[in-house]
Amino acid sequence: AVLDKLGLSPALTQLADEARAHDGLDVTFTIGSDPMVDADVALGLYRVAQESLRNVARHAGTTRATIHLDGIGGGARITIADPGRGFDAAGADRGLGLTSMSERMRLLGGKLTITSAPGEGVRITAWAPLQVARTARKGEV
Repeated sequence: AVLDKLGLSPALTQLADEARAHDGLDVTFTIGSDPMVDADVALGLYRVAQESLRNVARHAGTTRATIHLDGIGGGARITIADPGRGFDAAGADRGLGLTSMSERMRLLGGKLTITSAPGEGVRITAWAPLQVARTARKGEV
């Protein structure tokens, strides 16, 4: 409801607050610029942040995470990072969560990048155009 009524930035603020309260995560949320995105893009980026924080709580072995939102390159970029145990991003078998984040960004005409190595934490960067092209709307986002 916050996403629909107030937009992406307030929804991410609430998501960080919920992760603190429910999962005990120390989440820092920063904004470089607050891009005006359409509803599909806002939902896609929000879901990436939500799944990323869920992964931190379940797998990272840390209680710290950061979320950064900014507008760049004609789109919106969100970066979620943690200093946890990390994994071999190049050789790892991607689970359903990582696969769904990547597919969600693809359907928006965007891109998901996962950077990680054992012992070096995880950085997930999702970029999507400010608006979804009509042809991309055919798939479920």
